Amino acid sequence: MYQAIHFKNKEEKTTPTHAYVKKHDVVYRRPATKGHDGLPVGNGHMGGLLYHTPNSFEFTINHTDALDFGPQGHMKAWAWESEEKNTAPVSCGHLRIMGNMPFFDWMYLSEYEERLDLEHACITGKAVTPFSEIDWKLYLSENPDALVFETNIKLEEEAEITVLLEKWSTSNYFHHYEQILKKFDKNLAGTKAETKENRLYLNQEYGGCFVTAAMAVAGEDADCEKMHSHGGKYVLPKQKEHHFTVTVSVGVSDKKQQAERLAGENLNQALEDKHLFERHIEAWRSFWDKSFLFLEGEDYLENLYYLNLYQMGCSSRGNYPLTFAGLWGWCSDVRNWGHFYHWNHQQSYWGVDAAGHPELEENYLNYRFRMLQNALDDGKTLFGIDGAFYSDISNLNGYNAIEPDTIHNFTVGAQISMDFYRHYQFTQDKKFLEEKAIPVMTACAKLYCGLLKKEEEVYVLSTGASAYESYWNLKETLTDYAHIKMLFRALREAAQETEEQLIDEALLTRCSELEEKLYEPAVETMKEKGKNREIFAAGKKWDDTAAAYAEGEYPYSPFPASLMSMVFPSGLIGLSDKGSRMFEIAENTAKVLFEKEVYQLGKLGCSGHSPSPEMAARLGMGEEVIKILHQFAESYQIFPNGLMHFADIHANQQWNEINQPRILEEGITNTQWSELHDKEAGERTWIPSARFLHCYFEAASNIMTGINEMLLQSHDHIIRVFPAVKKEMAAMFDLCAQGGFRVISEKNAERILYIYIESKNGNNCVLENPWKGMPVCVSQQGENTGYLLKNGRLIFKTEAGKGYLIYPCEFPPEMYYTSEFETAKNQEVKKARGIQLGLEGYL
Repeated sequence: MYQAIHFKNKEEKTTPTHAYVKKHDVVYRRPATKGHDGLPVGNGHMGGLLYHTPNSFEFTINHTDALDFGPQGHMKAWAWESEEKNTAPVSCGHLRIMGNMPFFDWMYLSEYEERLDLEHACITGKAVTPFSEIDWKLYLSENPDALVFETNIKLEEEAEITVLLEKWSTSNYFHHYEQILKKFDKNLAGTKAETKENRLYLNQEYGGCFVTAAMAVAGEDADCEKMHSHGGKYVLPKQKEHHFTVTVSVGVSDKKQQAERLAGENLNQALEDKHLFERHIEAWRSFWDKSFLFLEGEDYLENLYYLNLYQMGCSSRGNYPLTFAGLWGWCSDVRNWGHFYHWNHQQSYWGVDAAGHPELEENYLNYRFRMLQNALDDGKTLFGIDGAFYSDISNLNGYNAIEPDTIHNFTVGAQISMDFYRHYQFTQDKKFLEEKAIPVMTACAKLYCGLLKKEEEVYVLSTGASAYESYWNLKETLTDYAHIKMLFRALREAAQETEEQLIDEALLTRCSELEEKLYEPAVETMKEKGKNREIFAAGKKWDDTAAAYAEGEYPYSPFPASLMSMVFPSGLIGLSDKGSRMFEIAENTAKVLFEKEVYQLGKLGCSGHSPSPEMAARLGMGEEVIKILHQFAESYQIFPNGLMHFADIHANQQWNEINQPRILEEGITNTQWSELHDKEAGERTWIPSARFLHCYFEAASNIMTGINEMLLQSHDHIIRVFPAVKKEMAAMFDLCAQGGFRVISEKNAERILYIYIESKNGNNCVLENPWKGMPVCVSQQGENTGYLLKNGRLIFKTEAGKGYLIYPCEFPPEMYYTSEFETAKNQEVKKARGIQLGLEGYL
């Protein structure tokens, strides 16, 4: 049987990604009438969700840098006395384009289609009723920073159209389900609307931040009218046809005049640029072509992967990292858990380096580097150690929260350090390594060096520690063990990567000594399916017994992902360890967790922020990876636009339609921590939760990273292609590997066909040989190059900028036909078990 590959002799994919992603457009056959169901669009800095009422378009404009800064210094994430006083993301305004006819009422719609066009990063639509025909296009240009909404309307009779921009600030309701403050006037006095040169300027003053939204309407004669201090409008004259463009820009600065100037300049540039959309298209085509993947028979998972990459491209290029909802907040300033929660928010960035987009991680890394001095100050103040303490919760000012569930969680700094080092391993940016990564890694390593004390013959944490987000202070934790090991090893590696000695030799020696004599990871024996199996335990209690599986009640219980920590995100155990006792324990742990927690709602309460797909992939569990990816999609993709929640609200996991929060008094000054999560204490009220429902990034990020790890691994300096893909699945990818390599490979149902590796910096390449027992060729531009085969791995030298094609000598790529993937636009509402992408029409 003849076979085809999707790879040219020119050493490139036959189908560019920007053309391929058309098949993953999201199609609505009826209007989205709820804000959280709206289609997402953004330019990396500014964005929002487009939805409808029966007679209008609705769009809440958000910006990554629009923040209402709280006081400098330590923040209190959960304290009653700090509610509505902490740093919070805020919206920049709400855009409404409306008429006095029910254009979007489904009872009149004879034709409706709205499309999230992934290739062009825009939303297009058409709506037809017996009395109207409307088409529209919405996109956000990155340079200049502007929203552009083009609309054409044909009517059976003359009617006005109103374009309105307003801002009504609200409380943020960080903990709406747990505690709520009677505050009805937050930031209302800080808004001022004014008109200049027939444009609307909406100025808002927040704590340490000024935001200006500027709007103009072109294409029809209409005067800008100030309605009140919170907004203005254009009223387009009564006529049967309307053809107009709404342009909105946002300026953000710590100075009022600067914010207004930026907004005005961006607005002018957008209005004057006749090729704005063409340049927008080219920018997104370049974005898409940085990576690629194809999974035969898994179109839905593919779609979710590309949608997550899209939402990161839309919302992760500002000065500040993503928090919950990112740019997808739709209800004024409502932001559940508006602080920066390390465990949750780091996950957004786990997959972007492999997907060819290290730039999407820069805001997160820069934020962590900016707060390094504060972390060092806290290490000294709290523990008397010249090392950096990063709390699991911080604010975007760059200050830690020091609270009962953060004070003994030490893994945060180690994980941040590894984020820095991993970023370097992908980019090979020596300047970044020397100026940012090494200072953070060194400071976090010093904290552990100070905390570890010798007890008998091993080193333990003198203060005890908590396993991730737990209030339970254990004598030893699995999480700290895994991350101490990986941080110390990474520090030694980093020292070898620099020409100058940037890491003190005494520190490296101390780290090696501590690692060698570190306490052993805790294990327990569970009887599972009639067999006794060793699994990892969250840690040891102070009586030296293991913390048993699911022992303790929330919040005094181990965080679910703590039992995954030896595998991910630490990377301490992987396929290089196969056959060892530690690998066997990790496999046993994975099987227990998947069966008891992932495939059903178990005692630990695993959720979308538990890195289950990555754990399965790192252990080579191909059948489990796919199963878990489907489970994540079915549990957490609750919105038809492809956005996700962190909890399975279908199973009422941490979600209720009505909540009963505690009503806080305005002048409260002393949080009783023992009562914080007590559902009975204090005066209570009943509030509907619909306004607080919004997306979270973790589940989508774990799907993305899990797929990356299923297709390509390189975390231990060995490149492995398709390490956790089911044997019968055909697949292809174009992803990045650590060491500065781009890797393209393809497999059919039987075997891996070829591997193409492009070297960025000329590092030696170590490749796990997928063709055991077969002669292998490594060629560079058609010329065979030498390699060493050792322990089942192909090792060869590379030159910077050169590409290497590796294949079984019996089956060179020229034996196959080349073929292109189907690139037709998606026309369907896609469905999986209990979920769907898109909205079907009612009739």
